[in-house]
Amino acid sequence: MFNILMYVGYPLDYAQGGHKDQILNTINQLEKIGLNIEWLHNEKQNLRKKYEIVHFWTYPNVSTIESIRSKLNSKIVWSTMLPTAGSRSKSKTRILDLAVKLGRKFKHPKVQSIFPNYNNIDRIIVLNELEKRHFVDIWQVSEEKISVIPNGIDDIYFNENIQSSSFDGVIQVGAITQIKNSIEVAKAAKLANLKLKFIGDFRLEDQNYRDEFLKEIDNINIFWEGPKYNKLELASHIKGCLGIIQPSKWESYPLVVTEALALKQKVLLTDSPNLRHIYKDNVFYCNQPNKAIFVKELYEFAKNRNRKEITFKALTWGEVASMVFKEYKKLLGY
Repeated sequence: MFNILMYVGYPLDYAQGGHKDQILNTINQLEKIGLNIEWLHNEKQNLRKKYEIVHFWTYPNVSTIESIRSKLNSKIVWSTMLPTAGSRSKSKTRILDLAVKLGRKFKHPKVQSIFPNYNNIDRIIVLNELEKRHFVDIWQVSEEKISVIPNGIDDIYFNENIQSSSFDGVIQVGAITQIKNSIEVAKAAKLANLKLKFIGDFRLEDQNYRDEFLKEIDNINIFWEGPKYNKLELASHIKGCLGIIQPSKWESYPLVVTEALALKQKVLLTDSPNLRHIYKDNVFYCNQPNKAIFVKELYEFAKNRNRKEITFKALTWGEVASMVFKEYKKLLGY
């Protein structure tokens, strides 16, 4: 069976959330298939084995790619997530396109690090078709080098017999951060006189935000339960509330949305092109929480007892790993 070398450019415990879940769950399932997984720590690491694939989960810079090729002669795979790719307006996309074309005319190494040639990577794995178009149209990557593999969720969310943990309000799951608009959502829920429960923890870089957020917790309208590491317990909370809300500044492929849809729960999401592309009409969409209309949208979502017909097909992490393994075999000619 293949030897696979994995690399992540930051400590996983520093960035809790969907990207960490994506990495660890995919790797865990690849090991169950039978692949031998090891971790690349740095370029000077003493690597004695033959590694058929080196799989990066953060962008490998040019010097790292050259070093890997010279030492190992391995195929290089990069799993990326570009949530901003599908969120840009047409005008911003045209500006980026022009900037890339101009930037590539300058051969200075610092300039080229900003405008790299992604074609030197053997396979780029993206989460959706909008990300794929971003690489093809803006960065001129060959389509055959790009594969679309969405995120998965744990098997527990497909269990129809999960008992509900009843809560007469809506729930927001995820890190308590500015990106998730946590404080703005809490204030909107108070104005709408709704119950809102937060499930999640703080990130190290958001300590000032934490202090401001805690001022909004009154245990009348706004509740905070911290993180739920037990998946069955989290599924019970998701299933038993009036709906899941995720009105973030941006999202790439939010796992909690996929989990909620698998449990037939209704969801309210920020209206952005990439999220509409993924979830289509399976969820409700809203404005950013800093817009006055959001209070009305939140209230109507919570009070609306009608559920959408869910046609979204969620994948397990086992299915995701099988798709990644298939890409490995294609690269290696199997």
